[in-house]
Amino acid sequence: MRSRPLPKAATLGRFKERLQYMLELDALGPAEVWLRGIPPGKVGHFAGEARVTDVADLSKMKDDAKRLTLLASLIHVLRTAARDEVTDMFCKRMAIIHRKGRDRLEDLREEHRAESERLLEVFGEVLAAAREASEPGSLEGIDGAAGDEDGGRAVDVSAIGPPDGVADDKAEDPAVDAGPDGAGEEVAVRIGQAVVKALESGGGLEQLVAAHQAVAAFHGNNYLPLLEAFYRSHRAVLFTLVDAIELEATSAERGVLDALEFIRAVRHRRGEWIEETCVVDRGNEQVRVSIDINAFASEMWKRTLRDKRRPGMLARRHLEVCVFSHLAAELRSGDLAVAGSDSYANLNAQMMTWEECEAEVADFCEQAGIPADAKTLVAFCKEKLTETAAAVDAGYPANADLRLEGGSPPYRRGIKGMRNLQEGRHALAEKIFHGRRRELFQRYREGMEDQLGALGIVLNCVVLWNTVYIDAALSRLRARGYPVRDEDVARLSPFMRNHVNVHGKYSFTAVEPPGPRKGATATRQLRDPDARDDEDDFDEDDSWYGLRPDTCSAIGPGRPSPRRVTAPDGRGAPPCRLRVRSTRAWLP
Repeated sequence: MRSRPLPKAATLGRFKERLQYMLELDALGPAEVWLRGIPPGKVGHFAGEARVTDVADLSKMKDDAKRLTLLASLIHVLRTAARDEVTDMFCKRMAIIHRKGRDRLEDLREEHRAESERLLEVFGEVLAAAREASEPGSLEGIDGAAGDEDGGRAVDVSAIGPPDGVADDKAEDPAVDAGPDGAGEEVAVRIGQAVVKALESGGGLEQLVAAHQAVAAFHGNNYLPLLEAFYRSHRAVLFTLVDAIELEATSAERGVLDALEFIRAVRHRRGEWIEETCVVDRGNEQVRVSIDINAFASEMWKRTLRDKRRPGMLARRHLEVCVFSHLAAELRSGDLAVAGSDSYANLNAQMMTWEECEAEVADFCEQAGIPADAKTLVAFCKEKLTETAAAVDAGYPANADLRLEGGSPPYRRGIKGMRNLQEGRHALAEKIFHGRRRELFQRYREGMEDQLGALGIVLNCVVLWNTVYIDAALSRLRARGYPVRDEDVARLSPFMRNHVNVHGKYSFTAVEPPGPRKGATATRQLRDPDARDDEDDFDEDDSWYGLRPDTCSAIGPGRPSPRRVTAPDGRGAPPCRLRVRSTRAWLP
């Protein structure tokens, strides 16, 4: 079996091709059974050796066991990678279906925008007509006018009686019988005639009802009913996928797995609606299967699947889309795992069992200095918590960093500062991890920790670079007599990022630091504070973390606008900015 290259994009055609490739690998046999007992590290090493060995070299091997071991290891690694790729593509295809549904909803809203405005105009005309008709003497002779304009089709509103079984309370209602001559009833008749006339001028009752139903169907944010149209082309390949892989729950929650078994059992049904409990044929016997959408479906999905006029029934096609959507979500979150996969493996299987941990409890508690007995441990923790609380209470009067306002500490300002600090760090990390927007799409893969560590090193390098040059710029400003206040310096952040060029690859080759002598470090020449910055070289995102071009004061979170400072001679200080001379700071 030849190893195929990775797909460029998760198109439906490539998804089918990759799924067929996985089925061909599975047809070779259960490689994980053949390699049982061999450590995963050695299996990977054997697979790597098999990749670089051609057929001629394999045929020259005299040891059949070695040759078969290399081939089995290669097949096992390829099967694992194929399951990862197919599952990745499944999750991406479901995300594409949802994206198309949202786009279709926006298109429908745009199409119905003019109709919605027309319905609002008709409603406004109805209200205006009713209001005019309620004014005494304003619509005298409306019966004749309405009959003439509508071709003699006058509507006798007074002939409309109450529904069956409902008493007629007009005689007892003072709003209806407002005088000895029945003036209230006449007003009601005039209002009814005016409303009917306005509806007729708007296109007629039937046409308005149909327009309202079309607009109301998509007036909310529920795009889920639109997904079925984009799901049809995926239906066959998705059922082939769930038949080919083995799914297992990583927790006690099995709602999605049970729902998946239900739609697999009733996949050959053709009706638009299906019962929540069905009887299906399995071999020579009939089995009752059921589904509980309350166990996993959201409220929006429930409204899409159910109909009040059909209790106990579910929309079959929408149900399949719902189950596959939740399946993709739980695969991404790790609540479901794929047997034989790496990125979607059951991480709980890699943990120690309680039987293995129980033998190590005594040694661990001894090293940690805590009791091993459960009751003694609880008493120990309570005692420690009580001692800590007493120590905090005793130190409160001397704690200048903590104060109480209204019986509670003012957390809002401190939380806001921490939030802004974290947002600055995330923005810098997003730029450093360019192209991926600080996201790792694989839930777990061997060596991913090294990737995260490398990105952390780069981020720390940028922060160190910014810190060094901010300190150098502040020292230069102080030496020139610029007023640099401590409260302004406290607002500076090392997360400025406009001057960092992140295009290319990160290299971690150790180099000798530059400087006038060995072992010394030197900074680049700083920009003249009187020099003018190019507007295109200034990132507005950095304005909250450094100095703007028109000020020497630090602009940070909580400061609404920049302000100029005064030089020692009383004149306004010239514009300056904390920047190095080069427009881009290249990292090593």
